[in-house]
Amino acid sequence: MARATDCLSAGGDCPGIALLIVVAVGTFIHGYDELVQAADHAAAALALDAFAQIGHSSVLPRHMQWERFLPRMALLERLHGCELLIAHAGVGLVRDAVEARCRLLLIPRRRPNTPGHPINDQRPFARKLACHLPVTVCEQPADLVDWVKVALSRPAPDVELPAFEAPRIIADYLMKT
Repeated sequence: MARATDCLSAGGDCPGIALLIVVAVGTFIHGYDELVQAADHAAAALALDAFAQIGHSSVLPRHMQWERFLPRMALLERLHGCELLIAHAGVGLVRDAVEARCRLLLIPRRRPNTPGHPINDQRPFARKLACHLPVTVCEQPADLVDWVKVALSRPAPDVELPAFEAPRIIADYLMKT
């Protein structure tokens, strides 16, 4: 049975084959209209079955199911069932995608850094991640269709992240007091 990733990596269309992608913009107060718009276009152009968490974005998808926000467990369930997560370069989403073993395509925000938003330009972080994790980075939302094909042609990640130490550190501290 042909898989959608096989069809896309061969450059063809995938009639009758559903491929679930998840799009997530996180909770940034200004949303991420460019990402939502580019992902909606890619879903239509590639006939992908897609779901988007659009947060505060003003763009409403026409070719994807969507919700503004999802409870964490609902998002994790979607990630465990998807082929690809398309997201901004947020640390939490990156970690969740890697742990869910889904492919990850980042479209980092490119806004100027300001004292109120010191990490508005996520490009340096996304580039650094791509040196250490199996992450695809698309810096121009207009190029997303091509980058989705690239990301889906790559194998699903098989990466173990180090254990998160904060709960243990807090527990150790509380035990000493």
